[in-house]
Amino acid sequence: MSKFIVPTPMILKGKLREIVNLEKLTTFTYMKATNEHYGYIKFCFDKGNDHTWIYTDDAAMKNDLHLIYDKLEIAWDESQF
Repeated sequence: MSKFIVPTPMILKGKLREIVNLEKLTTFTYMKATNEHYGYIKFCFDKGNDHTWIYTDDAAMKNDLHLIYDKLEIAWDESQF
């Protein structure tokens, strides 16, 4: 299983830096931005050490979700976003 690069600081802005091992990933969820709230992707691992990526821009989050789905070998469907 490949590793994926996680952004630091929390707001992405297209720069990927810190490595997360997807083999230990239990679940991940995401929520698009609404009104005054940022969008996010949350990665959960069975032994804790969860990561949350915060997005001010839905387009950037959509691009990252597409990459994550590819790395996990899950089919990406535009209607899911």
